[in-house]
Amino acid sequence: MKFKQVYSSPNSAGLTDVGQQREINEDGFVIDEQSGLYLVADGMGGHRNGAVASQLFLFELSRLIGELKLRLGTLDTHAKEKGNQEEQYLTLSEWLANSVSTANAILYQRNQREGSRKGAGMGTAIAGIWKPDNSSNGAILFHVGDCRIYLYRRNRLSQLTKDHTLYQRWLDNNRSGIEPSKNIIVKAIGPYPDVTAELSIHHFEPGDTILICSDGLTNMLNDSHMREAINNHKQRPLMSLCETLIEDANEAGGIDNITVVVSRVGEE
Repeated sequence: MKFKQVYSSPNSAGLTDVGQQREINEDGFVIDEQSGLYLVADGMGGHRNGAVASQLFLFELSRLIGELKLRLGTLDTHAKEKGNQEEQYLTLSEWLANSVSTANAILYQRNQREGSRKGAGMGTAIAGIWKPDNSSNGAILFHVGDCRIYLYRRNRLSQLTKDHTLYQRWLDNNRSGIEPSKNIIVKAIGPYPDVTAELSIHHFEPGDTILICSDGLTNMLNDSHMREAINNHKQRPLMSLCETLIEDANEAGGIDNITVVVSRVGEE
């Protein structure tokens, strides 16, 4: 079970790299334009366990979303005509949350079989978007941990997710107390039997660029650097943008695995 490390199409691209200081790439990604799933996973656990965790989660959630998509088809036409699409997306968000919980339970059970105590063992941070209706620019964003989702719109880059880290909690608490390390996550897939993904519903606009990435990118490049890179690649293939971002992160030190997924929004 190994997902491709490179993906490229006219509207989406993904690339992952081991970085400059790691021997094993524990990151992974999925781009499934048919089911509308775009997902990055950043595994942890060492001794290849992180790679197992990320790949297992990618496989299981892809399978679950594929099953949902087959049952769903496209969003109900009557609901669209009656203006109930928002209600439909709320229902789909619940289905997605349940799918993430199911995939988490599979990882947790594997940890238990391998003798890991609760709160330990392999795990993974994740971030993704699901577009249940390919004819619409509506999407459900979800994440657990410190992988991030960004939106580039009209020359501005906005972070759409908030890290589940001690550092982010410190920021939210008005920087009270000693500043913690930035890379200590407080929520992950796998170590605990139950996890709740943070979800939100967004409607993207034609011309938007969506960036999903692991912290191997954001720990090396600041938002202004990423914004400038996207701005410079407006008329170029998306794979070129992925390559540039990863090259820049490696030049800045490449202390971790680096994964980038980008998607450009077209007309509805």
